[in-house]
Amino acid sequence: MKLAATVLAALVSLAGIATADDYAPQRPTREQRMEKKQRRLERRARRIQKVIRKYDLNHDGVVDRSELPPRLAARMQKLDRNHDGWVDANDLDALGIGAADLNPPAPRPGR
Repeated sequence: MKLAATVLAALVSLAGIATADDYAPQRPTREQRMEKKQRRLERRARRIQKVIRKYDLNHDGVVDRSELPPRLAARMQKLDRNHDGWVDANDLDALGIGAADLNPPAPRPGR
């Protein structure tokens, strides 16, 4: 009986070792890394365009100080990276800003 239990335990442990390689993390290929980077860049571009559309009241493709809410108009100098007088997609891209950065979620009560 002890021999059968020992053999069974040995087989179970060997089975676990044999399948451990199946669950080992695999390093992504170069192609997978490039696809992930491309998706990340596309998401960033969509976020930037969303910000521009939100604040561009006259639909000219750029946002000037008069179109920004007061809290962002005060930050206009920081947002306008190339100092051309308005904020466009190039400025936001240079800052790495997306919609979530300009519109932080409101704090929840009790937190």
